[in-house]
Amino acid sequence: MTRTSRGGSRGGFQWTLLEAAAMLSVTFSMFMVKEALSSIGWVETLGPGARLPLRVSVLALYYAAQIGVIVWLVRRRGGDVFAALGLRHESRTFRGVAVSVGLVIGGLALTRSVASAYAYFTREIGLLPRSGTDMLTLFGNDVAGLVLAILMVVLVGPVVEEAVFRGALQEGIAARAGMWPGIVLQAALFAAFHRSWWLLFPMFVLGVVLGWLAERTDSLWPPIALHALYNAITVAAVFLVSGAA
Repeated sequence: MTRTSRGGSRGGFQWTLLEAAAMLSVTFSMFMVKEALSSIGWVETLGPGARLPLRVSVLALYYAAQIGVIVWLVRRRGGDVFAALGLRHESRTFRGVAVSVGLVIGGLALTRSVASAYAYFTREIGLLPRSGTDMLTLFGNDVAGLVLAILMVVLVGPVVEEAVFRGALQEGIAARAGMWPGIVLQAALFAAFHRSWWLLFPMFVLGVVLGWLAERTDSLWPPIALHALYNAITVAAVFLVSGAA
């Protein structure tokens, strides 16, 4: 398997620009559906015992729909889903694994440093970043909420987002425009999907690092690991600040 500056195939499967556009359209559509369902007026009238499972179920369906489309797009051309996403490696040397671990740790240090510096800068000029209110509203601030946040934000979310943005989207763009246009464009879209002006720059940097890491290692496992660790720090900070159990 050969990777080039224009993006190579993974597992013998090359994502096309059309498939990347289709995946982006599905992700955007499902995102809008998720937001609409989560903001329906009568949801707020439900008690916490019913509201929390409903919101988490909507989020789970949002992720499941994207994975379902990815699986369909790969299998319709006879591809192996795990191989096409860079999730299957029969032979990995100890040196290769060690390099990947080092890159993940370095990427985490870089992206969290950028996020911290940007948060400090926005506070200094009076543009306070949003707190973890949205996360606490979605999951609650008790032990059950923490467990759900870990499951959805730390474990499930990074896998799905890496498959969409660094898998299908980046590879499809790179096949037509080249590696770096693929990395930069998917990072911009990744940042935009977070719908927060103060998060725009940190998420763009994170997207670029994740995209470069996917290309450098020819695998989605290192980006998934970095993404999960990045989110884990965010979840821990939110729940510690909130005084959650």
